[in-house]
Amino acid sequence: LFNKASTCILAIFIENSEKNNPAVSFNLGMIFYYKKNFSKAVGYFKKALEINEFYIQVYPYLGISLYESLSYNEAYSYLAKALEVNDKLKNDLIYFYIAQVYEKKKDLKNAINYYNISIEKNINLWICYYSVGRCHIGMGDFKNAIEYYKKVLEVIKTSPDLDEEKILMEKNNIKY
Repeated sequence: LFNKASTCILAIFIENSEKNNPAVSFNLGMIFYYKKNFSKAVGYFKKALEINEFYIQVYPYLGISLYESLSYNEAYSYLAKALEVNDKLKNDLIYFYIAQVYEKKKDLKNAINYYNISIEKNINLWICYYSVGRCHIGMGDFKNAIEYYKKVLEVIKTSPDLDEEKILMEKNNIKY
């Protein structure tokens, strides 16, 4: 149903859009983002920034889409821009994705730092604790890894609704 609805919305946007409206390109990018077609989403997000370089709501989604497209350096640059204006965006998942980029680049100390910021910002998903544990294993610090894996179990036990958490993770393209 989502695919049919988004295809109809896409057709309407394309036929009736103002060519120089960044909101149109951003919304088209969001359709592809939610369809997990990140390469197309990237194109529309970049188009929105070409139209208006200050269209800041693009930054986190462009960064995440680039991350999902395995363009980690470019992803980091847009996530860093999103972080600079996060007081306006209020999207604390940015910290999680910056951590993911650092982890992919094998900068495990910075990855742990940003995963912990995610946890502090109340992104209390078990995947944050699991990821910190995984980084500690990568650094050979098995004692701390075990502590974080124990925290995973605590979060899972105390989570009021794991289905809700799974939906949040899927909505934000967080793989587990």
